[in-house]
Amino acid sequence: MDEDEPDPNDPQWFGAIKEEIKSHIKNGTWEIVEKKKDNKLVSCKLVLKDKFRSDGTLERKKARLVARGFTQRQNIDFSETYAPVAKLSSIRFILALAAENDMLLNQMDVTTAFLNGDLEENLYMATPQDLEKNAAK
Repeated sequence: MDEDEPDPNDPQWFGAIKEEIKSHIKNGTWEIVEKKKDNKLVSCKLVLKDKFRSDGTLERKKARLVARGFTQRQNIDFSETYAPVAKLSSIRFILALAAENDMLLNQMDVTTAFLNGDLEENLYMATPQDLEKNAAK
């Protein structure tokens, strides 16, 4: 573990990790199954980050369980990739249009956006070590 990375075993992160796991369970993104000999496992990592308010005070601790997909090979482990991302020029156009027409513009953040995608392939991910340690607490 890098010196600058937070320690997932530190009790201050337990609530954030628990919320992330509850979110996965609620959305039905995965289920724990017995590993078979021919299943290739993708490793994963808990990414921990402090989120701050605009005044610099701590808003909350945020945890994300991330599959380390870089271990997969195209056309062997998966057939295509897709990530819905808005182009900066599109965002600028919408902002300019809203300003020109004196329109109200709202922004929102969907915290579980990536948990709502459907995979055609079966993906087998190793249980995170930190999750196993924290689950006992």
